[in-house]
Amino acid sequence: MNLARGHRLVPTMLALAAAACADAAVSGSGVEGGPYTIDPASIDGGGGRATSPGNVYVISASSIGQISATAVNGGGVYTARTGYVAQLRSVGLGGGGSNQPPTINVIANRTVLEDAGTQTVNLGGISDGGDSPSQSLTITATSSDLSVILNPTVVYTAGASTGQLLFAPLPNASGTATITVSIADSGSPSGTVSTSFQVTVLPVNDGPGIDTPVDLAVNEDSGQRTISLTGISAGAANETQILSVTALSSNTSIIPNPTITYTSPNTTGLLRFTPVANANGTVTILLRVQDDGGTANGGVNVSYRSFEVRVDPVADSPILVTNLGISLPETSSAQITNLRLRVDDDGGPSQVTYTLSTAPARGEIRRLGTALVSGQTFTQSDLDGGLAVYADTGSGAGSTTFQFTAQDGEANGFTDGVGTPLAAQTFTITLSAGAPVNNAPTIALPSPMDTWTEGDPPLLVDSAALVDDTPDNLAGGRLTAQLINGTATANDNLAVRNTGTGAGQIGVAGSTVTYQGVTIGVIDATQNGIGGAALRIDLAGAATEQAVQALARALTFHNTSTTPSTVTRRFQAVLSDGAATPGVSAVEKDIAVIAVNSLPVVAWSKAATAFTENDPAILLDDLATLSDSDSTDLDGGTITVSFTSGGGPADTLTVLDDGPGVNTVDVSGANILWNGTTVGIVSGGASGTPLTIALQGALATPEVAREILRNIQYSNASDNPVTTQRVIEAVVNDGDGGTSLASVLSLSFTAVNDDPTMTLPGPALAWSEALADPIALIDVNALIGDVDSADFNNGLMVVEFVSGALSEDQIRIKDEGVGAGQINVLAGNVRVGATVIGTVSGSASSIGPMLVQFNSNATPAIIQQLARRLAYTNTSSSPTELPSRVMRTTLFDGDGGTSTPAIKTITVDNVNAKPIVTLPGGGIGYTENAPAALLDVTATVTDADSSDFAGGSLTVAYALNGHADDRLSIRNIGVGAGQIGIAGSAVSYGGNALGTFSGGTGTTPLTVAFTTSYATPTAIRDLMRAIEFANVSDDPTVAVRSVQFVVNDGDGDASDPVTTTVTVTPVNDAPVASAFTLGTIEGISVMVDLAGEARGSDAESAAAALSFAIVAQPAAGTGTVAPHATRPDTLVFTPDPGYVGTTTFTYEVSDGSLTSTTAGTVTVRITARLGENRPHPVSDPPRLIYAGNSLGYDLVVDDSQLGGSPNMIFRLAGNAPAGVTVTKNGALDATVGWPLPAGTTNAHGEFGVVFTDVVSGASGFVPLQYLLLPDPMGGG
Repeated sequence: MNLARGHRLVPTMLALAAAACADAAVSGSGVEGGPYTIDPASIDGGGGRATSPGNVYVISASSIGQISATAVNGGGVYTARTGYVAQLRSVGLGGGGSNQPPTINVIANRTVLEDAGTQTVNLGGISDGGDSPSQSLTITATSSDLSVILNPTVVYTAGASTGQLLFAPLPNASGTATITVSIADSGSPSGTVSTSFQVTVLPVNDGPGIDTPVDLAVNEDSGQRTISLTGISAGAANETQILSVTALSSNTSIIPNPTITYTSPNTTGLLRFTPVANANGTVTILLRVQDDGGTANGGVNVSYRSFEVRVDPVADSPILVTNLGISLPETSSAQITNLRLRVDDDGGPSQVTYTLSTAPARGEIRRLGTALVSGQTFTQSDLDGGLAVYADTGSGAGSTTFQFTAQDGEANGFTDGVGTPLAAQTFTITLSAGAPVNNAPTIALPSPMDTWTEGDPPLLVDSAALVDDTPDNLAGGRLTAQLINGTATANDNLAVRNTGTGAGQIGVAGSTVTYQGVTIGVIDATQNGIGGAALRIDLAGAATEQAVQALARALTFHNTSTTPSTVTRRFQAVLSDGAATPGVSAVEKDIAVIAVNSLPVVAWSKAATAFTENDPAILLDDLATLSDSDSTDLDGGTITVSFTSGGGPADTLTVLDDGPGVNTVDVSGANILWNGTTVGIVSGGASGTPLTIALQGALATPEVAREILRNIQYSNASDNPVTTQRVIEAVVNDGDGGTSLASVLSLSFTAVNDDPTMTLPGPALAWSEALADPIALIDVNALIGDVDSADFNNGLMVVEFVSGALSEDQIRIKDEGVGAGQINVLAGNVRVGATVIGTVSGSASSIGPMLVQFNSNATPAIIQQLARRLAYTNTSSSPTELPSRVMRTTLFDGDGGTSTPAIKTITVDNVNAKPIVTLPGGGIGYTENAPAALLDVTATVTDADSSDFAGGSLTVAYALNGHADDRLSIRNIGVGAGQIGIAGSAVSYGGNALGTFSGGTGTTPLTVAFTTSYATPTAIRDLMRAIEFANVSDDPTVAVRSVQFVVNDGDGDASDPVTTTVTVTPVNDAPVASAFTLGTIEGISVMVDLAGEARGSDAESAAAALSFAIVAQPAAGTGTVAPHATRPDTLVFTPDPGYVGTTTFTYEVSDGSLTSTTAGTVTVRITARLGENRPHPVSDPPRLIYAGNSLGYDLVVDDSQLGGSPNMIFRLAGNAPAGVTVTKNGALDATVGWPLPAGTTNAHGEFGVVFTDVVSGASGFVPLQYLLLPDPMGGG
């Protein structure tokens, strides 16, 4: 059968001639959709079983390729040989039911990113095909590649025309999967249709990984350290990329940048570093791992990890500074102070430990009253505090010694100060004879009998106690307080009240007792006053009479029983001094004890608990205890839990609700119920306030109150909590007037560092070469935040290019100024005003990132100000525009938090730079008639971003004083390397065409149009150096020319005009005597106005300024040059009488300085008076002239005897009067004019006019005779 493609997924029904339809084979080819035609004759060769008449069959799915039918009998399955399935079902024309196929719209192909999460595809056009009754539909979806996308989930509600398809790419998977959606109806047989679409999952590079090394502490000068790097990976397990690992140190003055040993794709590597000698401090090491997967589709190719290395200072060996020994009388004692024995160590006196190598042979070394033997120790602090005493036990003068060694806390032995270790040293004690008599000390308790009442604080036994000791040698003695005569009970306690370390105050820290902050004694470990025991204080070196008196006044008594014995206690104080034979005194007094209501007792079962930021509420102590020995209930009492220190607005105390039940703490609103009965009312507890439970009723027993106490919980909702230790106390009032002592619980708070935030909300930076300030701020609205870091001490800002960066790109910190509050960088220090907030490592470039390490001055607000000063610049004179640069900024807050990188795109606009022309030669001089001169042989032209000037031009023009006689041209040097050549209008350089030139004559600019890429800046520089100037005049103007050069680079920009000057120096030229021809009549003299006819010429001088002289006389006549009337240079030629013919003579002309170098030749042609073929006058001249009038005679010549086209020259002849002129009007006529001066009378004369034909050389003559008469009108 023939299968032709249609345009819908709904199958086309195929009519089958059913008159004799039977099972048969069907063949054909086509594509999805139909319509299809089935030839019934092809079914089983036209034979087989017949089916019901009028059946129509429908192919309801894609049927591509050869198809063979296996069971066609009112419906069946066709199986395509290519593996496709076509459903053939009976529609039943003329009989039987008709099942229409379902429908669904075509689904467009999709493209998503790797790890894009769940995707939703809307399905439309869903129907059962219009069957009646309607049919139920089943929609399924399958994926062709389950390694990319699992079979999608179909969301469809029966009867709806729409639905949804849900799918998600598998983690880290990419590729293409074909999703096929099939819809089947519930008809019989079932109608099925399907549609497919492709989902392309684009790969997204996962950031590479590396484990964060643990923080490390090393000693100063400890040598190279090696750290194993683990967990190095390309990111996702399916990514195989080349990895590189680098490390940077935030302070290279302590630890230089570490070296990394790593080979990709191993998962481990080594980091090595060696601290700088004698340097110590804390350094952040920043690990950077990068893969080559790129950042396309938002991929990440760089990851950072940081850890800290603390380089601890190493203590030097202790030094023995002083060993002077002591002197004292026999049988006495004396302190061994730091003035007599001292070892210094940089760890402080507490780090110096002395060990007795040998004890003194006489007497004892005592520490706090206890004798030391060989092998025992004391410290420099003991010596500084006067706690070491030598007591002499012998008699007579003499000396004794002890030997000692010393070392510091790191077991470094002592030295002599120059590095030499010391063996055991000897301390000498010198004893003098005549020891003083020791007097026993005295102690008194003058106050009357005291009374202590149950529940009271410890009672001062006698605040007026008195102590006296002369001499004052209580150091080394003892003060013992005790209850005697069998009056002590197991609950009695004697103690020393701790009042402080100020002036006159007794302080107690552990077993150490101080006076005004200085140790005066130590409480014995067993005789410590507790549980009826005696209280013994061994007095130390600073135990003066005044100090021990203050100690005696600080002795206290109290009883810890809730039912104390009321027997009167007999108190005794015994005081002994520190003499070798101690003096002892004792004093006694009574203390009455009164029993009262027993106080309730509340106690936390532990000293401390802990809370971590963002954790749920915690029970303070689920094993806390509460009791009252004499109260069966606490009705009317309270439980109060409060913060004594560290509490704040975010701290909350509540009671945990166990819910109703048997023996449970049931919290309902403010009520606390126990077995359904209210036993307490809750108030407070919020914002750091005390939590109080007011107890009520007989059920509020101490045991129930204890359970309530155990249900008290703590919480804190702040993201930036105060981490100060909270001290929480519990106090219980029993309702009978008794209030418990406070039980204190310390709550340590661990903050969970929140990551800093950084955003660059502004648009992409569009950087242009045309910017007035090329250092452009990247985002002036940058935002920095950190909810729990007040500063970024030891934190970092990493600014780097992710992609697109070239060597010309740079990101730096742009100085704002050095004033208060302004960001600036000085010598690598980043500052606000003059306050250093960190250090910066250069700038970010294609080579590596810019690192800013912050100190404690760097608050989030200041770092935000700094982020807004990040700036981009481009160092190239011709910046590269593509690709766009992508910048990434990451913040490390110094507390372990790392921001999400902030990304910014930077686009670069390369603006064409105009050429720069210089003419440093300073102008030239040009001398008249000299060869053309080069204008500037040092001319230059540069262009930062044009490698050639093709399409541009060079224009050389006059900016000032150009002249028509000036010439600008290009010197033709040649066609060799570096040479400018001219051929016609073509200009070449090194034999390669540059372009063509035009102009240069007169004031027309000389222009060279560049047509090839050989017009490089170097070529045009040499062309400019070949431009020359000349002047073609013999009388040039001397005004200084200003010549202007302009170069156009062919890319839209021209250089600024640059000018040079040309100074022209004229040269005086010799005048020229020109040759000419004269004509005259036999015997007639002819006159020539040499100056007026310009017979001599000079380029620099007017003709009137020249002078003339005859050089050689004619052979047939005489020539003279003399003034005539108003004409100073009149040549008069007189022919020899009777001579007719031609003769010549010569003359010269002078300008006053130079004389013509060649004499001018005058050729004279003399015509016979009566000769034929000569011109004749045809007008008669006037003969009578009146004075005061003007003569005007129009002379007309007859040329009829001459051939050709005669042209007359008219000259005066004879002795013409002054003022007579001959003016030629045309070829054959002239006007003779003579204005007669007034007053001239009775004069007569004659002169004439010679006219010569310049064509034939023939001459004629007309005489003019005149008679001057007075004016008849009286004008004369």
